[in-house]
Amino acid sequence: MKHFCEELKAAREYKKVSLEQISTITKINISYLKALEDGRWDVLPEPYIKGFLKAYAQCVGMNVMKVLKKYDELEKGVEPVEGGLPEDQQKLAPPTPPPPPIKSRFPAVKIRTYGLLYGLLVAAIVVVGVIVLRKPHKPVEKPVVETEKTVMTVDTIRVVTQKPDSTIKTDSVKVDSTPVIIQFSILASFRDRCYMEVVVNDTITQKYLFQSGQSKMWVSEKLVKMKLLNAGGVNIKINGNDQGVLGASGQALTLLLGPDGIIERTEGSTP
Repeated sequence: MKHFCEELKAAREYKKVSLEQISTITKINISYLKALEDGRWDVLPEPYIKGFLKAYAQCVGMNVMKVLKKYDELEKGVEPVEGGLPEDQQKLAPPTPPPPPIKSRFPAVKIRTYGLLYGLLVAAIVVVGVIVLRKPHKPVEKPVVETEKTVMTVDTIRVVTQKPDSTIKTDSVKVDSTPVIIQFSILASFRDRCYMEVVVNDTITQKYLFQSGQSKMWVSEKLVKMKLLNAGGVNIKINGNDQGVLGASGQALTLLLGPDGIIERTEGSTP
């Protein structure tokens, strides 16, 4: 047994590997590694001795099967034969099955740790889900879409009363007359650079210089006057209705727009 332990130590020293390095790689306590080299088998946990030998042999480049076979023979009190079994016994001897894998306690610790972390993660997801479900949801407010407003006015209501003397008297009740309000939208999309002047709701003239890819929307309750210096570079929609081709590229136009479309079209720019 002493010779066996010396072979282990000699292999390690030949590979120039320290016990600390083997301990770092195999996660085996360095005191157990020293006991392997010293032959102090009584201080080693018996179920893990073969596992320690296997890991040790792999680190120092020894033949794992031969190391385990020698240990089994020494444990049974049989002196190991150098070079293996004789030829006349090799045919009769059944092949030695590989040693069962030794389960280390360290992977089990990792598995338990991962299981605990996984359980905590699942619990956190459940708590967040309950909080979200219990939180009152605000009703979704539907956007208010303005539609055309139509105000009907009554100029005069005539009231006819008849007296006993069969004479008819007519009284007139006058109501304030206001113009009909029709609100409409104008969307201009520009394919090319274009200078534009717009008068909305009889306000001051708004002047713009649009670039290709830009767009602009106006909402008016009165007729809109629009002057373009590049009719071929703009597309106009009134209440979503496309007004088609306005003119050629570089052509100047003056348009009068209403809720039903283009009311008046004049070539050239008017003052």
